[in-house]
Amino acid sequence: MDDLLVEFDAKDLSELRNLLTKGKNKNSILQVTEDILVSMGITSIEQWQEAIKDKNLAELFSHESTPTTDMFVYVQSLIKQAKENVIKHLETLDNYDLALLDDSTAPTVLAGILKDGESISIVVRPAYDGEVIVYYGSERDILDYENSELWIDDGKEPRKISLGHILKSANIVKFPV
Repeated sequence: MDDLLVEFDAKDLSELRNLLTKGKNKNSILQVTEDILVSMGITSIEQWQEAIKDKNLAELFSHESTPTTDMFVYVQSLIKQAKENVIKHLETLDNYDLALLDDSTAPTVLAGILKDGESISIVVRPAYDGEVIVYYGSERDILDYENSELWIDDGKEPRKISLGHILKSANIVKFPV
């Protein structure tokens, strides 16, 4: 029971029961917010329409929420801001060479970077609401390579996210190999 309380971040059994009941209720679907779109890196209505075809994603979000043009402009500006902030930060680090930087690979991917003389790719994710959503296959594919890094901009200072940080913050103690 203690493990369940920790897993669902519940203070007591009553709160856990409410969380589990909500999970069974179709009306407990998350509403699409600008923060969620930023975290996912969705930058156009076409990307949203493609993303919502994913059955797992569609279950999370209400189809009633229709992102507006203003929302996408806002989201695009935050993604651009995150990339710019990470690039500025990397330029201050001696072991990163951005002379061949290519930020046209994907909306949240930086390529053409040398770190200690070796070519790496960086996935940049906004984290202004305190969480990161890695959704696109291209991001997961890039992060599958040893010569890749995940960097976030949370509005304070851009930083690299390590596997250890992910394991600890998500309370992951086992995973398939």
